[in-house]
Amino acid sequence: MRRLLYALMVPALAFAASACQRAGDFTPAASAEAKTGGSLPNPAMSAPDQTAWDIFILAVKPSGSKGTTFETWPSDAETFSPPPPTTEAMLAHASSGLHLRPPVLPGAAGRRRLEGGGGQGAAAGGGSHAMMAGAAAGDGPPNPIPPGVAKPNDCDAAQAPATFEPGCDAAMQEEVRRNPAAHNFIVNNHLNSVSGLRKAFQAQMVVDFPTDAVEVKMNWLPVEMLATYYPGVAQDQFYIATDMVSGKKQQYALVAMHVISKQVPNWTWATFEHRANRGRCDFVGCNDLYGAVNPHVAAADNGGKTQGSVYPACAKTPALQAALKTAGVAPVFANYCLKGSQADFTDNEGLAIRVGNSITENGFVPQASCMTCHGEANVTSAGKATSVFGFFNNNGQIGAIDPILAGYWKLGGPAPSYTPYQGMPGLQRNAISADFVWSIPFCAYDDVTDPKHPKPTRCASK
Repeated sequence: MRRLLYALMVPALAFAASACQRAGDFTPAASAEAKTGGSLPNPAMSAPDQTAWDIFILAVKPSGSKGTTFETWPSDAETFSPPPPTTEAMLAHASSGLHLRPPVLPGAAGRRRLEGGGGQGAAAGGGSHAMMAGAAAGDGPPNPIPPGVAKPNDCDAAQAPATFEPGCDAAMQEEVRRNPAAHNFIVNNHLNSVSGLRKAFQAQMVVDFPTDAVEVKMNWLPVEMLATYYPGVAQDQFYIATDMVSGKKQQYALVAMHVISKQVPNWTWATFEHRANRGRCDFVGCNDLYGAVNPHVAAADNGGKTQGSVYPACAKTPALQAALKTAGVAPVFANYCLKGSQADFTDNEGLAIRVGNSITENGFVPQASCMTCHGEANVTSAGKATSVFGFFNNNGQIGAIDPILAGYWKLGGPAPSYTPYQGMPGLQRNAISADFVWSIPFCAYDDVTDPKHPKPTRCASK
Protein backbone atom coordinates (compact mmCIF):
# COMPACT_ATOMS: atom_id res chain seq x y z
CA MET A 1 0.00 0.00 0.00
CA ARG A 2 2.84 2.36 0.88
CA ARG A 3 4.48 1.72 -2.48
CA LEU A 4 1.20 2.44 -4.27
CA LEU A 5 0.76 5.74 -2.45
CA TYR A 6 4.34 6.74 -3.26
CA ALA A 7 3.86 5.85 -6.92
CA LEU A 8 0.79 8.05 -7.04
CA MET A 9 2.38 10.85 -5.08
CA VAL A 10 5.55 11.35 -7.16
CA PRO A 11 3.91 12.27 -10.48
CA ALA A 12 1.41 14.47 -8.69
CA LEU A 13 4.18 16.38 -6.95
CA ALA A 14 6.19 16.59 -10.15
CA PHE A 15 3.26 18.21 -11.94
CA ALA A 16 2.66 20.62 -9.06
CA ALA A 17 6.26 21.78 -9.28
CA SER A 18 6.06 22.62 -12.98
CA ALA A 19 7.00 26.17 -13.85
CA CYS A 20 4.87 29.27 -14.04
CA GLN A 21 1.87 27.95 -12.18
CA ARG A 22 -0.96 30.29 -11.46
CA ALA A 23 -1.58 31.91 -8.09
CA GLY A 24 -2.95 29.39 -5.61
CA ASP A 25 -1.00 26.45 -7.03
CA PHE A 26 2.10 27.21 -4.98
CA THR A 27 3.17 25.58 -1.74
CA PRO A 28 5.82 26.89 0.67
CA ALA A 29 8.05 23.85 0.25
CA ALA A 30 11.51 24.65 -1.11
CA SER A 31 11.47 22.12 -3.94
CA ALA A 32 9.78 19.05 -5.34
CA GLU A 33 12.81 16.99 -4.40
CA ALA A 34 12.40 17.98 -0.76
CA LYS A 35 8.79 16.79 -0.87
CA THR A 36 9.59 13.34 -2.20
CA GLY A 37 12.51 12.80 0.14
CA GLY A 38 14.85 11.76 -2.66
CA SER A 39 16.17 12.53 -6.10
CA LEU A 40 13.74 13.03 -8.97
CA PRO A 41 14.04 11.12 -12.25
CA ASN A 42 13.83 14.29 -14.35
CA PRO A 43 14.33 17.47 -12.32
CA ALA A 44 14.33 19.63 -15.45
CA MET A 45 10.62 18.90 -15.79
CA SER A 46 9.54 18.18 -12.23
CA ALA A 47 11.67 20.79 -10.44
CA PRO A 48 12.34 23.45 -13.11
CA ASP A 49 13.06 26.26 -10.67
CA GLN A 50 15.83 24.27 -9.02
CA THR A 51 17.18 23.39 -12.46
CA ALA A 52 17.09 27.08 -13.41
CA TRP A 53 19.26 27.95 -10.43
CA ASP A 54 21.66 25.11 -11.26
CA ILE A 55 22.20 26.56 -14.74
CA PHE A 56 22.48 30.11 -13.37
CA ILE A 57 25.14 28.94 -10.92
CA LEU A 58 26.99 27.11 -13.71
CA ALA A 59 27.07 30.34 -15.73
CA VAL A 60 28.07 32.80 -12.99
CA LYS A 61 30.52 30.73 -10.97
CA PRO A 62 34.20 31.78 -11.17
CA SER A 63 35.90 30.76 -14.40
CA GLY A 64 39.30 30.01 -12.96
CA SER A 65 40.56 33.22 -14.50
CA LYS A 66 39.13 36.70 -14.04
CA GLY A 67 35.35 36.92 -14.25
CA THR A 68 32.52 34.42 -14.53
CA THR A 69 32.22 31.22 -16.53
CA PHE A 70 29.77 32.71 -19.03
CA GLU A 71 32.31 35.40 -19.91
CA THR A 72 34.58 32.65 -21.27
CA TRP A 73 31.90 31.31 -23.64
CA PRO A 74 31.67 32.37 -27.32
CA SER A 75 29.21 35.14 -28.14
CA ASP A 76 26.77 35.39 -31.03
CA ALA A 77 29.18 37.63 -32.91
CA GLU A 78 31.93 35.03 -32.65
CA THR A 79 29.76 32.02 -33.39
CA PHE A 80 28.29 33.60 -36.52
CA SER A 81 31.45 35.14 -37.95
CA PRO A 82 33.04 34.13 -41.27
CA PRO A 83 35.10 32.08 -41.52
CA PRO A 84 34.48 29.99 -38.38
CA PRO A 85 37.62 30.08 -36.23
CA THR A 86 38.86 27.11 -34.25
CA THR A 87 37.26 26.38 -30.90
CA GLU A 88 40.54 27.16 -29.14
CA ALA A 89 40.79 30.58 -30.77
CA MET A 90 37.13 31.21 -30.03
CA LEU A 91 37.46 30.48 -26.33
CA ALA A 92 40.61 32.60 -26.09
CA HIS A 93 38.85 35.60 -27.62
CA ALA A 94 35.66 35.02 -25.63
CA SER A 95 37.37 36.06 -22.41
CA SER A 96 38.52 39.40 -23.84
CA GLY A 97 35.59 41.36 -22.39
CA LEU A 98 31.89 41.84 -23.05
CA HIS A 99 30.57 41.53 -26.60
CA LEU A 100 27.60 43.86 -26.51
CA ARG A 101 25.06 44.89 -29.15
CA PRO A 102 21.76 46.81 -29.18
CA PRO A 103 18.73 44.67 -28.26
CA VAL A 104 17.27 42.67 -31.13
CA LEU A 105 13.87 41.85 -29.66
CA PRO A 106 10.95 43.96 -30.97
CA GLY A 107 10.46 45.92 -27.79
CA ALA A 108 11.59 49.45 -26.88
CA ALA A 109 15.06 50.02 -28.39
CA GLY A 110 14.99 46.61 -30.05
CA ARG A 111 11.89 47.44 -32.08
CA ARG A 112 13.53 50.61 -33.36
CA ARG A 113 16.53 48.60 -34.49
CA LEU A 114 14.45 46.02 -36.34
CA GLU A 115 12.52 48.79 -38.07
CA GLY A 116 15.77 50.34 -39.25
CA GLY A 117 15.69 53.21 -36.81
CA GLY A 118 18.63 54.54 -34.90
CA GLY A 119 19.79 57.20 -32.55
CA GLN A 120 18.26 57.98 -29.21
CA GLY A 121 14.59 57.20 -28.79
CA ALA A 122 12.15 58.92 -26.50
CA ALA A 123 13.32 56.68 -23.70
CA ALA A 124 16.97 57.68 -23.93
CA GLY A 125 18.71 58.27 -20.64
CA GLY A 126 20.01 61.55 -19.33
CA GLY A 127 18.36 64.77 -18.34
CA SER A 128 16.60 65.58 -15.10
CA HIS A 129 13.47 64.07 -13.69
CA ALA A 130 11.24 64.65 -10.73
CA MET A 131 11.93 62.54 -7.67
CA MET A 132 8.43 61.78 -6.50
CA ALA A 133 7.69 60.76 -2.96
CA GLY A 134 7.16 57.16 -2.08
CA ALA A 135 8.89 54.64 0.15
CA ALA A 136 9.95 51.22 -0.97
CA ALA A 137 7.60 48.38 -0.20
CA GLY A 138 8.90 45.92 2.38
CA ASP A 139 12.58 45.19 1.81
CA GLY A 140 12.47 46.25 -1.83
CA PRO A 141 14.74 48.85 -3.46
CA PRO A 142 14.40 52.44 -2.20
CA ASN A 143 13.37 53.76 -5.61
CA PRO A 144 10.92 56.66 -5.99
CA ILE A 145 7.56 56.14 -7.65
CA PRO A 146 7.97 56.62 -11.42
CA PRO A 147 6.38 59.79 -12.84
CA GLY A 148 3.33 59.87 -15.06
CA VAL A 149 1.18 57.08 -16.38
CA ALA A 150 2.39 54.55 -18.92
CA LYS A 151 0.46 53.29 -21.88
CA PRO A 152 -0.54 49.63 -21.51
CA ASN A 153 2.42 47.34 -22.26
CA ASP A 154 4.61 50.28 -23.20
CA CYS A 155 7.02 52.73 -21.61
CA ASP A 156 6.07 55.76 -19.58
CA ALA A 157 6.54 58.75 -21.91
CA ALA A 158 5.56 61.39 -19.37
CA GLN A 159 9.01 62.79 -18.59
CA ALA A 160 12.68 62.45 -19.50
CA PRO A 161 14.01 59.89 -18.91
CA ALA A 162 10.77 58.41 -20.13
CA THR A 163 10.56 55.87 -17.34
CA PHE A 164 12.38 54.52 -14.35
CA GLU A 165 12.36 51.15 -16.06
CA PRO A 166 15.82 50.62 -17.59
CA GLY A 167 14.41 48.28 -20.24
CA CYS A 168 13.03 51.33 -22.03
CA ASP A 169 16.40 53.05 -22.36
CA ALA A 170 18.18 53.12 -25.71
CA ALA A 171 21.50 52.73 -23.89
CA MET A 172 20.58 49.20 -22.81
CA GLN A 173 22.83 46.58 -24.40
CA GLU A 174 22.47 42.82 -24.70
CA GLU A 175 24.81 39.90 -25.07
CA VAL A 176 24.22 36.25 -26.03
CA ARG A 177 26.73 33.54 -25.20
CA ARG A 178 26.64 29.76 -25.35
CA ASN A 179 28.87 27.08 -23.91
CA PRO A 180 31.31 25.14 -26.15
CA ALA A 181 28.82 22.29 -26.67
CA ALA A 182 26.22 24.65 -28.16
CA HIS A 183 28.78 26.71 -30.09
CA ASN A 184 30.43 23.63 -31.63
CA PHE A 185 27.08 22.20 -32.72
CA ILE A 186 26.24 25.36 -34.67
CA VAL A 187 29.65 25.72 -36.28
CA ASN A 188 30.25 22.03 -37.03
CA ASN A 189 26.85 21.76 -38.74
CA HIS A 190 27.40 25.00 -40.72
CA LEU A 191 24.31 26.57 -39.18
CA ASN A 192 26.05 29.94 -38.89
CA SER A 193 25.83 30.88 -42.58
CA VAL A 194 22.99 31.39 -45.04
CA SER A 195 24.46 28.79 -47.42
CA GLY A 196 24.66 26.30 -44.58
CA LEU A 197 21.04 26.93 -43.63
CA ARG A 198 19.90 26.45 -47.23
CA LYS A 199 21.69 23.10 -47.34
CA ALA A 200 20.15 22.14 -44.01
CA PHE A 201 16.68 22.81 -45.41
CA GLN A 202 17.39 20.88 -48.60
CA ALA A 203 18.57 17.92 -46.53
CA GLN A 204 15.55 18.32 -44.22
CA MET A 205 18.01 18.33 -41.33
CA VAL A 206 16.65 17.69 -37.87
CA VAL A 207 18.41 20.37 -35.85
CA ASP A 208 18.86 18.86 -32.40
CA PHE A 209 21.42 20.33 -30.00
CA PRO A 210 23.32 18.02 -27.62
CA THR A 211 21.90 17.59 -24.13
CA ASP A 212 24.79 19.51 -22.54
CA ALA A 213 24.15 22.67 -24.59
CA VAL A 214 23.60 25.88 -22.58
CA GLU A 215 22.80 29.41 -23.75
CA VAL A 216 22.53 32.67 -21.81
CA LYS A 217 21.33 36.15 -22.77
CA MET A 218 22.31 39.11 -20.61
CA ASN A 219 21.12 42.71 -20.48
CA TRP A 220 23.66 45.35 -19.45
CA LEU A 221 23.24 49.01 -18.50
CA PRO A 222 26.11 51.56 -18.46
CA VAL A 223 27.22 52.01 -14.86
CA GLU A 224 26.88 55.78 -15.05
CA MET A 225 23.13 55.30 -15.60
CA LEU A 226 22.54 53.30 -12.43
CA ALA A 227 21.80 56.45 -10.45
CA THR A 228 19.06 57.31 -12.94
CA TYR A 229 17.21 54.02 -12.83
CA TYR A 230 18.26 52.71 -9.42
CA PRO A 231 18.46 55.76 -7.14
CA GLY A 232 19.48 54.69 -3.67
CA VAL A 233 20.85 51.31 -4.77
CA ALA A 234 24.63 50.99 -4.34
CA GLN A 235 26.71 50.13 -7.40
CA ASP A 236 28.30 47.21 -5.59
CA GLN A 237 24.89 45.49 -5.58
CA PHE A 238 25.32 44.81 -9.32
CA TYR A 239 27.74 42.53 -11.12
CA ILE A 240 29.99 44.88 -13.12
CA ALA A 241 31.96 43.96 -16.26
CA THR A 242 33.91 45.92 -18.84
CA ASP A 243 33.48 46.41 -22.58
CA MET A 244 35.57 48.36 -25.04
CA VAL A 245 33.65 51.24 -26.64
CA SER A 246 35.46 53.32 -29.26
CA GLY A 247 38.79 52.19 -27.85
CA LYS A 248 37.89 53.11 -24.28
CA LYS A 249 36.89 50.91 -21.37
CA GLN A 250 33.21 51.18 -20.44
CA GLN A 251 31.73 49.56 -17.34
CA TYR A 252 28.32 47.90 -17.54
CA ALA A 253 26.02 46.55 -14.84
CA LEU A 254 24.18 43.26 -15.27
CA VAL A 255 20.43 43.82 -14.82
CA ALA A 256 18.81 40.72 -16.38
CA MET A 257 19.63 37.25 -17.67
CA HIS A 258 17.85 34.46 -19.56
CA VAL A 259 19.23 30.91 -19.18
CA ILE A 260 18.32 27.84 -21.25
CA SER A 261 19.66 24.30 -21.49
CA LYS A 262 18.93 21.26 -23.67
CA GLN A 263 18.31 18.90 -20.76
CA VAL A 264 14.90 18.18 -22.28
CA PRO A 265 13.86 18.21 -25.98
CA ASN A 266 12.10 21.58 -25.72
CA TRP A 267 14.94 23.05 -23.62
CA THR A 268 14.63 24.43 -20.10
CA TRP A 269 13.60 28.09 -19.84
CA ALA A 270 14.16 30.58 -17.03
CA THR A 271 14.71 34.28 -16.58
CA PHE A 272 16.43 36.26 -13.82
CA GLU A 273 16.27 39.92 -12.85
CA HIS A 274 18.13 42.18 -10.47
CA ARG A 275 16.11 42.56 -7.28
CA ALA A 276 15.92 46.35 -7.77
CA ASN A 277 14.38 46.24 -11.26
CA ARG A 278 11.19 48.25 -11.27
CA GLY A 279 8.32 46.25 -12.68
CA ARG A 280 10.18 42.98 -11.97
CA CYS A 281 6.96 41.10 -11.19
CA ASP A 282 4.53 43.28 -13.16
CA PHE A 283 1.84 41.56 -15.25
CA VAL A 284 2.87 37.90 -14.71
CA GLY A 285 4.18 37.81 -11.15
CA CYS A 286 7.41 36.22 -9.91
CA ASN A 287 7.59 32.49 -9.16
CA ASP A 288 10.42 30.51 -7.57
CA LEU A 289 9.61 27.31 -5.72
CA TYR A 290 13.24 26.51 -4.97
CA GLY A 291 15.30 29.61 -4.28
CA ALA A 292 12.87 32.19 -2.86
CA VAL A 293 11.60 32.22 0.72
CA ASN A 294 8.42 33.70 -0.71
CA PRO A 295 7.85 31.38 -3.72
CA HIS A 296 5.11 33.44 -5.33
CA VAL A 297 4.91 37.22 -5.62
CA ALA A 298 1.73 38.39 -7.32
CA ALA A 299 1.83 41.15 -9.90
CA ALA A 300 0.85 44.57 -8.58
CA ASP A 301 -2.83 45.34 -9.13
CA ASN A 302 -2.35 48.27 -11.46
CA GLY A 303 -4.70 47.21 -14.21
CA GLY A 304 -1.85 47.24 -16.71
CA LYS A 305 -2.04 51.03 -16.85
CA THR A 306 1.29 51.68 -15.20
CA GLN A 307 4.60 49.91 -15.04
CA GLY A 308 7.49 50.09 -12.65
CA SER A 309 6.02 48.73 -9.41
CA VAL A 310 8.43 48.12 -6.51
CA TYR A 311 8.61 44.56 -5.21
CA PRO A 312 10.27 43.05 -2.13
CA ALA A 313 13.76 41.66 -2.56
CA CYS A 314 13.83 37.91 -3.12
CA ALA A 315 15.20 36.49 0.14
CA LYS A 316 16.99 33.21 -0.59
CA THR A 317 16.20 29.80 0.88
CA PRO A 318 18.88 27.94 2.89
CA ALA A 319 19.12 25.36 0.07
CA LEU A 320 19.97 28.02 -2.51
CA GLN A 321 22.34 29.85 -0.19
CA ALA A 322 24.23 26.60 0.35
CA ALA A 323 24.38 25.88 -3.40
CA LEU A 324 25.74 29.36 -4.16
CA LYS A 325 28.36 29.04 -1.45
CA THR A 326 29.45 25.54 -2.51
CA ALA A 327 30.00 26.73 -6.09
CA GLY A 328 32.01 29.73 -4.91
CA VAL A 329 29.60 32.18 -6.56
CA ALA A 330 30.38 35.82 -5.79
CA PRO A 331 28.04 37.27 -3.11
CA VAL A 332 26.83 39.97 -5.54
CA PHE A 333 24.80 37.35 -7.44
CA ALA A 334 22.53 36.93 -4.42
CA ASN A 335 20.98 40.21 -5.64
CA TYR A 336 19.49 38.44 -8.66
CA CYS A 337 16.06 36.83 -8.52
CA LEU A 338 14.50 34.02 -10.52
CA LYS A 339 11.37 35.54 -12.04
CA GLY A 340 10.05 32.29 -13.45
CA SER A 341 10.81 29.10 -15.34
CA GLN A 342 8.83 27.34 -18.02
CA ALA A 343 8.52 23.61 -18.66
CA ASP A 344 5.56 23.48 -21.07
CA PHE A 345 3.54 25.56 -23.52
CA THR A 346 0.25 25.35 -21.60
CA ASP A 347 -1.09 24.26 -18.24
CA ASN A 348 -3.46 21.33 -17.69
CA GLU A 349 -6.45 23.53 -18.56
CA GLY A 350 -4.98 24.61 -21.88
CA LEU A 351 -4.11 28.13 -20.73
CA ALA A 352 -0.91 29.54 -22.21
CA ILE A 353 2.02 29.73 -19.78
CA ARG A 354 3.69 33.13 -19.75
CA VAL A 355 7.20 34.18 -18.77
CA GLY A 356 8.58 37.60 -19.62
CA ASN A 357 11.50 39.64 -18.32
CA SER A 358 10.77 43.31 -17.57
CA ILE A 359 14.04 44.22 -19.31
CA THR A 360 14.43 41.72 -22.15
CA GLU A 361 10.75 41.61 -23.07
CA ASN A 362 9.99 45.17 -22.11
CA GLY A 363 6.81 46.31 -23.82
CA PHE A 364 5.23 42.89 -24.31
CA VAL A 365 5.64 41.04 -21.00
CA PRO A 366 1.90 40.18 -20.77
CA GLN A 367 2.13 38.30 -24.08
CA ALA A 368 5.58 36.74 -23.57
CA SER A 369 6.26 33.01 -23.58
CA CYS A 370 9.90 31.90 -23.79
CA MET A 371 9.09 28.44 -25.12
CA THR A 372 6.51 29.53 -27.68
CA CYS A 373 8.61 32.38 -29.04
CA HIS A 374 11.73 30.27 -29.45
CA GLY A 375 9.75 27.29 -30.68
CA GLU A 376 8.91 29.35 -33.77
CA ALA A 377 12.59 29.76 -34.73
CA ASN A 378 12.79 28.13 -38.14
CA VAL A 379 14.65 28.13 -41.46
CA THR A 380 13.16 28.23 -44.98
CA SER A 381 14.70 27.14 -48.27
CA ALA A 382 16.11 30.68 -48.54
CA GLY A 383 17.98 30.27 -45.25
CA LYS A 384 15.70 32.78 -43.52
CA ALA A 385 13.06 32.65 -40.80
CA THR A 386 9.34 32.95 -41.54
CA SER A 387 8.81 35.72 -38.97
CA VAL A 388 10.63 38.18 -36.72
CA PHE A 389 11.02 36.32 -33.43
CA GLY A 390 7.55 34.83 -33.74
CA PHE A 391 5.85 38.22 -34.14
CA PHE A 392 3.07 38.39 -36.68
CA ASN A 393 1.70 41.90 -37.28
CA ASN A 394 3.38 42.93 -34.00
CA ASN A 395 1.60 40.17 -32.09
CA GLY A 396 3.32 37.05 -30.85
CA GLN A 397 1.90 33.62 -30.18
CA ILE A 398 1.74 32.21 -26.68
CA GLY A 399 0.82 28.67 -25.80
CA ALA A 400 1.01 25.79 -28.26
CA ILE A 401 2.61 26.64 -31.60
CA ASP A 402 0.31 27.01 -34.59
CA PRO A 403 2.30 25.15 -37.30
CA ILE A 404 0.63 27.10 -40.12
CA LEU A 405 0.85 30.56 -38.57
CA ALA A 406 4.45 29.93 -37.51
CA GLY A 407 5.28 29.08 -41.11
CA TYR A 408 6.53 25.54 -40.62
CA TRP A 409 3.85 24.18 -42.93
CA LYS A 410 1.46 25.48 -45.55
CA LEU A 411 -1.81 24.06 -46.84
CA GLY A 412 -3.02 23.59 -50.37
CA GLY A 413 -6.54 24.46 -49.24
CA PRO A 414 -8.31 26.37 -46.47
CA ALA A 415 -7.08 25.96 -42.91
CA PRO A 416 -8.85 23.17 -41.02
CA SER A 417 -10.85 23.75 -37.86
CA TYR A 418 -8.42 21.49 -35.99
CA THR A 419 -4.66 21.27 -35.53
CA PRO A 420 -2.93 20.00 -38.68
CA TYR A 421 -1.13 16.68 -38.39
CA GLN A 422 1.76 14.97 -40.15
CA GLY A 423 0.58 13.37 -43.41
CA MET A 424 -2.52 15.53 -43.64
CA PRO A 425 -3.67 15.95 -47.29
CA GLY A 426 -2.43 19.22 -48.76
CA LEU A 427 0.13 19.81 -46.01
CA GLN A 428 3.50 20.96 -47.36
CA ARG A 429 6.68 21.72 -45.45
CA ASN A 430 7.73 25.36 -45.62
CA ALA A 431 10.50 25.50 -42.98
CA ILE A 432 12.56 23.30 -40.68
CA SER A 433 13.00 23.89 -36.96
CA ALA A 434 16.06 25.75 -35.68
CA ASP A 435 15.61 23.88 -32.38
CA PHE A 436 14.40 26.93 -30.45
CA VAL A 437 17.53 28.98 -31.26
CA TRP A 438 16.59 32.27 -32.92
CA SER A 439 20.24 33.21 -33.40
CA ILE A 440 20.51 30.60 -36.16
CA PRO A 441 18.20 32.29 -38.71
CA PHE A 442 18.67 35.79 -37.34
CA CYS A 443 22.47 35.91 -37.00
CA ALA A 444 23.68 33.73 -39.90
CA TYR A 445 26.18 35.62 -42.04
CA ASP A 446 25.37 36.05 -45.73
CA ASP A 447 27.81 34.09 -47.88
CA VAL A 448 25.33 33.74 -50.76
CA THR A 449 24.99 37.28 -52.13
CA ASP A 450 28.76 37.54 -52.55
CA PRO A 451 30.51 34.26 -51.64
CA LYS A 452 33.98 35.80 -51.93
CA HIS A 453 33.12 38.60 -49.51
CA PRO A 454 30.61 37.23 -46.95
CA LYS A 455 28.41 39.87 -45.40
CA PRO A 456 29.04 40.16 -41.63
CA THR A 457 26.36 38.98 -39.25
CA ARG A 458 23.84 41.55 -38.05
CA CYS A 459 24.51 40.15 -34.56
CA ALA A 460 28.02 41.59 -34.50
CA SER A 461 29.21 43.27 -31.35
CA LYS A 462 29.25 47.04 -31.38
